[in-house]
Amino acid sequence: MMSDIKMETQEYFNQVGGVLYSTIGMLTIDSKSNERNISMLIWLLLSEAIARIKKSDGVMTWFNQQLTPLFMLDPEIKDYFEDYLNQHVNFSLPILLFSKGKKREELWDEFNKHYSNTQKEKIAIRKLLFVLLTEQPENLFKNDHWRYDLPNPEDYASPDMCAIAKLGQTLKYLKENCSDEEVELFEEWKDILGNQVLKVLPNKITPGFAKESPLFESLVLSLLHTSALLTQKEINSVKEYIKDSSSNRSDGLSVDQIVLMAALYGLVTRYDKNSTWIDDIDQRRLLSRQALLISFSLNTNSKIEFPGIDPIVFYSTKSGRLAEFCNPYLEILTREYSETANYSEGIFNKSSKYQLCVGGAFQIGINHKSG
Repeated sequence: MMSDIKMETQEYFNQVGGVLYSTIGMLTIDSKSNERNISMLIWLLLSEAIARIKKSDGVMTWFNQQLTPLFMLDPEIKDYFEDYLNQHVNFSLPILLFSKGKKREELWDEFNKHYSNTQKEKIAIRKLLFVLLTEQPENLFKNDHWRYDLPNPEDYASPDMCAIAKLGQTLKYLKENCSDEEVELFEEWKDILGNQVLKVLPNKITPGFAKESPLFESLVLSLLHTSALLTQKEINSVKEYIKDSSSNRSDGLSVDQIVLMAALYGLVTRYDKNSTWIDDIDQRRLLSRQALLISFSLNTNSKIEFPGIDPIVFYSTKSGRLAEFCNPYLEILTREYSETANYSEGIFNKSSKYQLCVGGAFQIGINHKSG
């Protein structure tokens, strides 16, 4: 029995570790990108909340509390982060990939409660992601585990064909099980997928095939890019693919796409292949510890308990002194503030700039300008 628990936990660790290392690794390819740095901060914080907070209704509360020190610096920083969290769809992926069953549903409800949205496409894309990644998402690019029987399964041998076909089956499922006002949009997406994507593959799919539904188009392109990554044999080839695709003016990758690609790539290729993304020994130790705690929480047969307040990623109390232990989880390590005033045609203009560095082993720079 104990060996079965160890094997199951190891299996979860291989998947969770793969996701964490791959996601953080791909987001650090361009360390000067403000969007990528914020995405990395959000990802690590939300993963940390899932690792340490046992009650589902406390995860998003803890996550939001950690951002408070940043928000208190300037109201504009608060507005900037809140706008970012509302605009970017894929920052919820740790919830979808690092929890399961009833807890997953409860966390998803809490997430949507804290970050509610009234835009029809965003509500629909959240539902699509939730269902698409519900059952064995690690098999999304494989020719098995289909939601519905296929009349010609031999036509779906490649990762891109499998992923797109499974997305189509998910849309069919949602259309059959959603409210009347959502049927039209899911039907529209299913038609786009069939006519503008499946009929074109294996030829290259270029942006612009779903101009009226940019979030859906972004999801489809993310799956296709992930399929391309899975054909790369080495991590260095993956890095070059990300760099080249990001710099391409015609179809450059958005940070939302990179986050989804990185998470799915890490889930499929697992820890062993992705551990080389991170070289720093402290970052590796803390990231692996986070992955291990999440793995234990996913293994319902495991009875191992960890202290809920044990710092993991951003802040580590090496000396064990009480003063250090009581410091906030998310430290603001540096803060530079400058202000300039310009007079133009009798009008007084003021602008300010914050340069923040947060974290411990992971030091993430964030620039913010106002005015």
